[in-house]
Amino acid sequence: MSFQKYLDKKRHVVDGSQSETSKLVINDTTAHFSGYQSYTYDKNLPLVIKIHNSKQQTQCDILSKIDFKPNSTLVDFGCSNGVIGLYLFLNKNLQKLSLVDHDTECISNLNKLITWTQHVDQITAEKNSFGLYDKSHDYVMTLSTIHWIYSATSDFGCLYKIIEEFRRMTNIALIIEWVEPTDGAIGALHHIKMNPSVHKTAYTKENFLDALGKSFSSYEKIGQSTKTREIYVAYV
Repeated sequence: MSFQKYLDKKRHVVDGSQSETSKLVINDTTAHFSGYQSYTYDKNLPLVIKIHNSKQQTQCDILSKIDFKPNSTLVDFGCSNGVIGLYLFLNKNLQKLSLVDHDTECISNLNKLITWTQHVDQITAEKNSFGLYDKSHDYVMTLSTIHWIYSATSDFGCLYKIIEEFRRMTNIALIIEWVEPTDGAIGALHHIKMNPSVHKTAYTKENFLDALGKSFSSYEKIGQSTKTREIYVAYV
């Protein structure tokens, strides 16, 4: 099988799929991230993190509805600059946070941030890819990724197999964002049309929800993050 590795022409790398390069500037009390996710971590602020992107702020507002079990573990899979995972870690009494992405620059910057925050015993950042990650966590979160891992940055080509793989990682609940085929990002970058030779089942919402129902005991929609994106929680 010949698999076309996703290559972003703006960055000329295969080590990350974001066109916006991750950048981190750290001062004594503040750390500022820019790129696909832009935010400021300020040790002097009561809420610590100030999010500069309305899309990620909406995602955090939706996720704030979830009652996480105290002292549980969370992985933010496809974390980018890590803002969603960090926001939940700081606001939901989580014991440990794992930040995972295949973008080398994001992970390198996150490790610098973790050292600066002094949460080195509770937060880790790791470069890894879907299908290769072998750890499990109480909560698994993956936002803005399903259209990528369908066949652009992995060779699963099947929503059922993707959800089965996330179930393998999950002890309590999977938090996942569905991205409609009509989404602007899919229209511009053609994620779900890449590598058609690996496609086994169609990329449809019907298959997505059916896959959640087959791999998990129950699931619920908790919010609409954009007109073409919805966030679900699926329970073991």
